[in-house]
Amino acid sequence: MKRILPISLILLILADCAPKKFENMQQAASTTTGAVGCESFESKTWDALDRYLQEQNEIPAVDDLKEHLKLSMRNLKTSQGPLSEEKQRSLTQDIGELYEILLSEIPQKEQVKDAQSLLGVLAAMEVGDRTSPEKVEFQNRIAAQFEKIKNDTQELDVQCQTPPANTTEGTAPTPAPQVPDVAKSSLPLAVYGSRWTIATAYQSCQALTEPILTKDTPNAEGIGIVGKHSDGVGNQRVISNLTSLLHTHPYYKNVNSYGAGCLKPTSYPLIYDYGGKPYVTTDSSAGLNLFKDAGDGTKVLGIDCSGFIYTALAAAGLRLSPGKNIKAIGVLGVNSAMYIEPQNNGMSCLQKITLSPKDNLRAGDIVAVQGHVLMIDSVGSDPFGLNTVKSASQCASLTAKDFDFVVAQSSPSKNGIGINRYEAKDYLYESDKMEAILEKYAYYACEAKFNNKNYTPSFGTASVIRHTMTADCLGTRIKLAQESCIQSCSQLAK
Repeated sequence: MKRILPISLILLILADCAPKKFENMQQAASTTTGAVGCESFESKTWDALDRYLQEQNEIPAVDDLKEHLKLSMRNLKTSQGPLSEEKQRSLTQDIGELYEILLSEIPQKEQVKDAQSLLGVLAAMEVGDRTSPEKVEFQNRIAAQFEKIKNDTQELDVQCQTPPANTTEGTAPTPAPQVPDVAKSSLPLAVYGSRWTIATAYQSCQALTEPILTKDTPNAEGIGIVGKHSDGVGNQRVISNLTSLLHTHPYYKNVNSYGAGCLKPTSYPLIYDYGGKPYVTTDSSAGLNLFKDAGDGTKVLGIDCSGFIYTALAAAGLRLSPGKNIKAIGVLGVNSAMYIEPQNNGMSCLQKITLSPKDNLRAGDIVAVQGHVLMIDSVGSDPFGLNTVKSASQCASLTAKDFDFVVAQSSPSKNGIGINRYEAKDYLYESDKMEAILEKYAYYACEAKFNNKNYTPSFGTASVIRHTMTADCLGTRIKLAQESCIQSCSQLAK
């Protein structure tokens, strides 16, 4: 009769054959186990899975991960001593069921077949993505499973083995370092983060003094479209002629020299990359890197609209959820649709704006529609052109041509230049959905003015939202690679 070895022993034997994979899976299990009984358990569990997916670049077999979890559970203790085998099995089953949801059911339902795609899906789920009925169901099940694990650990008297840290997710807010020189700036913090991102992207303070794009700004040359993104929606772009690009791109063509330590665009040119995000690792001290391909768009360097907005908020240390520091890895998951109903998608530090007789659009506001999201960079004294009408009966006549504000975004404008600042009344003719929603807001702002009422528009398919700026929504900022090159920019002061 043949003797069948237990899976746990087989895993140990196979460790010599695949040491890195074994080590990464062991680390994922032990990180989760080490946080059992801690306030940071939920955050550490997400971190552990993210780290495995990124470092191993494959979706782990759930049964194998459960076996590693079973081994690491032996280290758990209660106030009375080691946790009994029976209780170890109970907790292992609870966490194993969570793994089943995250690593088996979600990939199957979302038709995810590779680690990079699953990283984005899980990043969105951690933030709180509820943009589809299926995601709502998964969010409810995930929350219920985390709650069950929490209740069971309390009942079993499992002691937290990980000492708390000041910046651990889920802990009480602590004073955080400001964006460099932000105290010297009169800019709203969201705008500061946006302009910090723009200057870092182009490795030049001059990027902040280049003329705002208008309908008359010439298109960039040297960018070609080679096909469709895998989702069948966006275009795939390449740099077909670097010399032409650098001589015509509005943020490169006028720059004659770059400062010490700055990257040169001849080696690191950025254009618009549909689906592109900054490169990020799961290391807690890691930042966002605009100059390394993240592998989620095309091979060119560049980011899409949601990648830009998330980076701007992260660079300013603006949290999405109260008391929970923004994570670099989240840039892979937060899409434009999540900003439409932020309070439903784990982003309650962002709220829909209220239009009043004396207050409407502000710099730093975020405008989101299905497929695009941008930030208001600056506003004139009458952003919606309300002074062009004389009564409430004329409010419906307001159009984008009356607008007086500038948007900051990453878009395929001007043949795909990417990150830019654009005069809204000109840009909106490129985007019917953006134009339509902002004209609706102009209408309600006009109604608020003449009827002396407040309105908080809620359309379900598009929104203008604003960061609350409350103390529990301000946190630790995320560093950008190569940001030291531009941190003395005088243009960031105003």
